[in-house]
Amino acid sequence: MTVKSLLPLYTDRPDREGRDRLEILTALIGSPAFDPVFRDVIIRVPQGHRVYQWACVVDGCERVRHSGGDLCSTHFQEWGTARESGVARAEFLTAAGPLPRAEYDREGSCLICPDRPTSPRTELQLCIRHYGAWKYSVSVRDASVDFNQWVADQEPCEGYGNCQVTVCPGLAMSPLGLCCWHRHRYMRDRRPGGAALPTSWWQRYESKGQPVRVSYADQSAFRTWCAAVDSAPRPGQVNLRGLRPLLRAEIQWSLFAHTQEDRRGIWKLDWIQKLVNLARERDAGSLTDLDLDGFPRFHTAIVKKMLHYLRLVYFTPQQSREAGFLETDHFGIRFPSRASHIDLTAISQR
Repeated sequence: MTVKSLLPLYTDRPDREGRDRLEILTALIGSPAFDPVFRDVIIRVPQGHRVYQWACVVDGCERVRHSGGDLCSTHFQEWGTARESGVARAEFLTAAGPLPRAEYDREGSCLICPDRPTSPRTELQLCIRHYGAWKYSVSVRDASVDFNQWVADQEPCEGYGNCQVTVCPGLAMSPLGLCCWHRHRYMRDRRPGGAALPTSWWQRYESKGQPVRVSYADQSAFRTWCAAVDSAPRPGQVNLRGLRPLLRAEIQWSLFAHTQEDRRGIWKLDWIQKLVNLARERDAGSLTDLDLDGFPRFHTAIVKKMLHYLRLVYFTPQQSREAGFLETDHFGIRFPSRASHIDLTAISQR
């Protein structure tokens, strides 16, 4: 099924269809009534959002919900054990302790080096170098050393720039030029292009103030991988980088429009991110460019709903009539057990 059959073209200037639609959405997204949460290219939905609920319901827990429930995977397992012991759910939620973000969900800059990312292995908010210096040297030699004072006395290190993955907003963790998550993804993908750092690069080069050279078996293959790989999954986040402008605006508007519905289906943010990844992979210019036959069923349902929100924007009541369909939502009417969209194109009589 192609999406063009669900969102017909209707414009007095067919050559400007995409531009006209982008202008409409840009004006709507910039209006005061639009929720600013959905304006950014990287949408960060706050914990406790009334529609896009992604966080575990245990008070203070920063982890993502698991398998369609309202608990993270750790609390879900603990709840299963407690339930078998006869513990009531309310009692369990009251007693359960909050958990910090999972290791590779953490992001941020080092307290000492603002241009270096924090190590995922620690909650101390230090880069790998300073974390190693504190844990394996300073704190081992003298437990009385005050951490905050030690941090204030340290000299910051120069950063490695941004992650070279096109859609990634993170900081590189080494001269290789990849953030922590994409470094692990690169290794899992069997290192396309063979990018590598010299053995003992920190001791041999960086500690002496010398540049660290990255070697490649095929630098072009490495760049191609950086351009194609998906963004790192992050709690409460939808990354729209790499999308064409109209498609990005269509998704931003649809996410906002979905929050305005009284009766709405559940849209999980990881589903939306997967949809974004699939659309970017196909280099789609608009939702109308997607072939839904290649999408999972729940993504197809989301796209169809997004198209409904867009039809209400792209078509006036008169234009929808000329295009051969009706949208009862244009008139504030919704019949029981009936969608707003009524397709009249199969009727021969005008």
